[in-house]
Amino acid sequence: MNKKEARLIFKKITNINVKSIEEIYSGFSNQNFIINDAYILRILRPNRDETLLIKNEIENYKAIENLKISEKLVYLDENTGIKITKFIHQTHYYSSPLKIEEIKSVAKNIKKLHKLKTNISHKYDYLYKLNCYKN
Repeated sequence: MNKKEARLIFKKITNINVKSIEEIYSGFSNQNFIINDAYILRILRPNRDETLLIKNEIENYKAIENLKISEKLVYLDENTGIKITKFIHQTHYYSSPLKIEEIKSVAKNIKKLHKLKTNISHKYDYLYKLNCYKN
């Protein structure tokens, strides 16, 4: 996916003109673009991780939306996996080392999640996912 294609997808979904677009750190399963310094556009790669279920991601967003610990979801298509969220300034990508204050913040948010009473219908098997990425 190139910037021109990403620009067209964003415009078609949001009807917002794209004034600036920058590809940012992308993972194994997706490409990410900052649009207008205000949005993140995620596009899944064709060879993406097949264990990534968009319906689970949608359920997760609904479960945590009131906690204010994640970016604001603008759009998520269950069929294509295309996702648009509000861009959170002064964040960094997974490839950047975490500072001690950031580790404490992450730990605080994980604690909130563990206390959350939800009816999420799926489990996240992190050991299975780790093995997928290792292979």
